[in-house]
Amino acid sequence: MKRKTSLLLCAALPLPLLGLTCPPDLPTLPDNGVTLVAEIPTNLPSGILAIDAANGRALIGDGERIRTVDLERRAEVSPGAGQGILYGIDPNDDLLVGVSPTDGRVKSFRPTNPDGAIQFVQGIACNEDTGTIYLADNAPAGRRTRILEYNPADESVRTVLPEPILETIDPRFALEFVTGLARQPGTGHLFAVTIDDFLWRLEPQTGVAARIGLMNQQPGAAPDIQGLTFTSDGTLYGVNAMGGPLAQGFLARIDPVTADRVIVGLFPLGYLFYCLAATPDGMLWSVRASSNVLVQIDPADAAILREFTNLTIPVSFGPDHLFEQPQALTYCPDFFAAGRMPPGQSLRGVTAGANGKSFASTLGKVFAFDGGLGFDGAPAHVGGLNAFEELLVDPQQNAVFSRDGNGGTVFVFGGSPLELVQQFQYKDPVRTFSRGKSNSAAWDPVTRRLFFVDHLTVFIVNMDDASTEMLEFADPIEGVLMDEARRRLYVGTQGGPSGRSELVSLSPSDFSVLGRMPLGTQIHKMALDAQRNRLAVNVRVNTSFTTQIVLVNLDDMSEITRFDLPPDADGDFESTIDAVLAIDAERNQLVVTRPGQRPRVELYQLPQ
Repeated sequence: MKRKTSLLLCAALPLPLLGLTCPPDLPTLPDNGVTLVAEIPTNLPSGILAIDAANGRALIGDGERIRTVDLERRAEVSPGAGQGILYGIDPNDDLLVGVSPTDGRVKSFRPTNPDGAIQFVQGIACNEDTGTIYLADNAPAGRRTRILEYNPADESVRTVLPEPILETIDPRFALEFVTGLARQPGTGHLFAVTIDDFLWRLEPQTGVAARIGLMNQQPGAAPDIQGLTFTSDGTLYGVNAMGGPLAQGFLARIDPVTADRVIVGLFPLGYLFYCLAATPDGMLWSVRASSNVLVQIDPADAAILREFTNLTIPVSFGPDHLFEQPQALTYCPDFFAAGRMPPGQSLRGVTAGANGKSFASTLGKVFAFDGGLGFDGAPAHVGGLNAFEELLVDPQQNAVFSRDGNGGTVFVFGGSPLELVQQFQYKDPVRTFSRGKSNSAAWDPVTRRLFFVDHLTVFIVNMDDASTEMLEFADPIEGVLMDEARRRLYVGTQGGPSGRSELVSLSPSDFSVLGRMPLGTQIHKMALDAQRNRLAVNVRVNTSFTTQIVLVNLDDMSEITRFDLPPDADGDFESTIDAVLAIDAERNQLVVTRPGQRPRVELYQLPQ
């Protein structure tokens, strides 16, 4: 087998931002028509893999994160690159919440303060060059505000301005309690407003903090500017949160050189804003403090153009479900928090659906995601400890199937937002059940049957009448896979009289045997290439933990080629027998997840 990689392609990608590094050049091995073309390291052992053909990518489950591999570029990419997002801070729950400016729906939320080191953030600004976010962290009274930099891609936080150098002559004035933060296009300078209504210029590269001046020059006037933002043309805007003329809030245009401010227009009565952000089209955005409504504002006259009432976090976290009282908002052109599960929700399964959608499961929940891997509404929640490790999609019915093997229950999810629409028993509840190392579930949309492997047999579930029968077969079955196009059901047996596993082709109508092929001592994961009518099977060939991937011609059940999948170290059986396979038919590639001591994703170019 050949091995190669393109270091030029790897070097051209923004991998450091994603927390990744380029793999070393891969060694060349004997040629058997298969070439290892890419290795991508993962953080945690994972056998969760799905091909999202509509978006040309592989979905990899990695802890609380869905990672994506661009199958054309053969490299990991951010699913949210180029997908603009509004980020806001929920100070009550220390959450960074991503909100779509298109429909006002919450697309992600992650903790910004897992270790308790951040005090109180009231100003954030996106670094559009890197996708990271500056946070103005207001420490307890008597200490200066810190400027931190948060990376949504890997959730790391670093201090940018711990003790700013002051250009002000009077040492009594320090950068304390920032209530608004904005990044100036072109210069990269940060502009901050403090609680006493002074405008500051901060330089993250040098650590310099310069106090520019007081924005409200009226004698005895109360501070009146809080949220700040720059539009793409370099204009600095601020909002009033305390009530201006006629006790109405207002939008102001601010001179970043002198701190002079001019009122652009008054907001309607009852519209109080503590934050401000600008999108590339020049529109301004904020959130009404009293009602948690996302609002689009015309910068020309402060007119309210649109209001969205969808600011609901889709999973219970903290005391409530609301994106509550956000006092900081910013726009980022790249949604690097995409594909992140809610805090504490580890992935159990992932699959691709129709229209670019994807689905993922955690303990007791099934989530729907849009094409950019942002939340598509609230998840479907089922009481109890249902693992939902198998997810099957029926795009014709817009349905997602799963099961609880211990409880013997089939679950059907559908609708938007996703919800549980049906559940029933397919077998008696048991304390444990066994699904083996091979494919354990399949769906036939023609006969509307589900196939579940359990304790070396196959349960056949008829979804039309919720009836169940057992597949009558002489040998124990470890795996099952459906070929919808050619109307074949493939099962992998655990041996039989010969002591060898077999790949058996069955008719899904009457389950008659159409063909057999011996394959090693144990069959593990399988992947179908319906376009070329072939199957990739991970097969254990001896008593060691080394396995081989065998390409099978399904026309005559013959071997095309095979190659070794050796363990990374002695006893590291997870990297071989727990490997998961998927075929990218469009590019004739095999995708393999390799858990174990060196967890990674491998891409192989296959022979025609």
